[in-house]
Amino acid sequence: MTAAVSVRELSRTFRRGRRSAAVQALRGVSLSIEPGETLGVVGESGCGKSTLARLIARLDEPTTGTIEILGDDVTHMHGQELRQLRRSVQMVFQDPYASLNPRRRVGTAVEEVLKVHKLADSPAGRAERVDELLGLVGLDPGLASRYPTELSGGQRQRVGIARALAIEPSIVIFDESVSSLDVSVQAEIINLMVALREQLDLTYVFISHDLGVVRHIADRIAVMYVGTIQELGTWTQVSDDPVHPYTRALLDAVPHMRLDDQAGPQETPVLGEIPNPADPPTGCAFHPRCPHATALCSEERPALRAVADRLVACHLAAEFVEQ
Repeated sequence: MTAAVSVRELSRTFRRGRRSAAVQALRGVSLSIEPGETLGVVGESGCGKSTLARLIARLDEPTTGTIEILGDDVTHMHGQELRQLRRSVQMVFQDPYASLNPRRRVGTAVEEVLKVHKLADSPAGRAERVDELLGLVGLDPGLASRYPTELSGGQRQRVGIARALAIEPSIVIFDESVSSLDVSVQAEIINLMVALREQLDLTYVFISHDLGVVRHIADRIAVMYVGTIQELGTWTQVSDDPVHPYTRALLDAVPHMRLDDQAGPQETPVLGEIPNPADPPTGCAFHPRCPHATALCSEERPALRAVADRLVACHLAAEFVEQ
């Protein structure tokens, strides 16, 4: 079966000026996503997850590496070819208000997509499709006449999803799309995403800094740190039985209730901040913050390798599996 998304040794370097330091936002990332699968991508701010999303959607061009969408190499697509790619890959962004023009009615925002891609021949046909799309995401079609300021955050995000689905894509990328919403609204939007994935046979890339949220929607989870993947496996493996110390730290940071008689040893807290991507540490990028780091960790960058039925980039991974 042809993968929906396949990236190989993908890197992206940014430089603001000739004299400024190069920032390597992504460093040799390789992964694939099967049709109908949801890949969750988690990590702290600045880890490269949004850069990965923008590269897959071809909103940015990689410095090195390749990107394949549904078997086609799209790494350096431009012009009409790139326009056609937009029909297959769409993004839903973090801030639903910022992604909508406050001066345009909701229905007009969705209809514009249909006009640009010439998906309806008449105003009546476009209006009918707009109503259908709003209903698809659980909104009253009557909201089409309202402005974004008249909607709640959850309603605006539903409009963003409707607009992304207007051109019937195969792949939808959600970049922190529920992080600005209340917890109860987050649950509603995630349930909607799951229902739409099954109904429309979609492939998702779901990006978040919250491992607790990702585990509820993802089939597999990739944990990123300083532009690299640290652990990649099924949601049960990564969220219930993590191997990499960084994944363990992320999981331990998720608030949860514990009864007094269930209290037990906790992971050693991770101290410090994520390193500057313009000056990453040698060896394993996580070693300055890792409570288990050895001399080898500071000297040699660990490769992403198979450990306990998942991929882990850690020199000590085998020892952690045995614990």
